[in-house]
Amino acid sequence: MKGIFHDTRELRDLIIRHPELPLVFHVDSDMSGPDCELHDCAIWTMVEDGEILDCEQPEDSGWFYTHSWEFTQDMEEQVYGRDVDDYEEELNRLIAEYQNHWVPCIVVIAAFD
Repeated sequence: MKGIFHDTRELRDLIIRHPELPLVFHVDSDMSGPDCELHDCAIWTMVEDGEILDCEQPEDSGWFYTHSWEFTQDMEEQVYGRDVDDYEEELNRLIAEYQNHWVPCIVVIAAFD
């Protein structure tokens, strides 16, 4: 039988290896409702060595980026929808604008099991 608390070794190991990194918590939107405050036994967590875009997020992204590949995908879609002369040039310019704002972190993701 599985207990309600998940193994924390992975998180502990990441913190020991990278004590300088901030912890970033992502919580699934289903868990933010008024009836979710006592559902900890139904929660799963995932920990990863990640990155976060530590600046104001791009307009219309609707997202808080914790992976550069997600950011790149969204920027590709945004540029594709624009009337630009050179798609690749505009995409590279936009990605370069945010390049220096990526910061390493430890990402903890929580959601319903």
